[in-house]
Amino acid sequence: AVLSAAAEASAGLAGAVLVASLLTAIYAGRFVLLAFGPGSGQRAVRRPGRIEIASLAVLAVATVTLSGLWLPAAARLVEDLGGSVLPPRSSWELVASLAVVVAGGLVVVALDRRGKLPDALPPVLRREWITDWLALPLLQRRLVVEPTLALASALARADDRVIDAGVRATGRVAVVVSGLTARLLDASIDGAVMSLASSAITVAGASRWTDDTVVDGAVEATGRGLGRAGHESRRLQTGLTHQYFVIGAVGLVAIAAILVAGR
Repeated sequence: AVLSAAAEASAGLAGAVLVASLLTAIYAGRFVLLAFGPGSGQRAVRRPGRIEIASLAVLAVATVTLSGLWLPAAARLVEDLGGSVLPPRSSWELVASLAVVVAGGLVVVALDRRGKLPDALPPVLRREWITDWLALPLLQRRLVVEPTLALASALARADDRVIDAGVRATGRVAVVVSGLTARLLDASIDGAVMSLASSAITVAGASRWTDDTVVDGAVEATGRGLGRAGHESRRLQTGLTHQYFVIGAVGLVAIAAILVAGR
């Protein structure tokens, strides 16, 4: 089914699928023979235990069961589950798929009979970085881990040299500006306060002079006038009746003059 989908896309992709299938068959066959083959007990390897064998058995049964989904009769079920339409299949695709699997198995058996299965790869290809899971850890380290660490280091340096430097510079500028602002505020506010205080002192002095000179002078003059009037009024109290009549007559004349003037 995978080969059919690849062949529908391009012939080159179909060829790559066949090569990958052959390598997978050799890899899997070599693993099975090294672990369970007739000579596995003579090699310096540990035979799988019951739990490991049971786990492989479960995987094998699941693989065979799920393989039934790729039978032509189950095509409609797969399309319904996947929500898509399977590409049309050709007989050569089935023959080619089985052929590469059989070819991989024959290669592994031939190597095992010659005793070359443990060292099936040439010396140049038996390096640890190649045989270790088909170099996937190496690729992961070179393509993902190391670039990620390099990017993290670069970002850390940029953070220290650019962002933190900007923050520190902003802090220093804020300190300088706050100092200048404080001095300006002190100068302006203190100057205003001193001006207000000086003005208040001047106003207070003027008010004191006005109170001492004008208000107090008027009050004292009024008091002196009242005292003099009282003193003079006491002089009229002579006890002579004819003088009282004269004062009363003068008062009546004054009152009459005021009334006449008012009309």
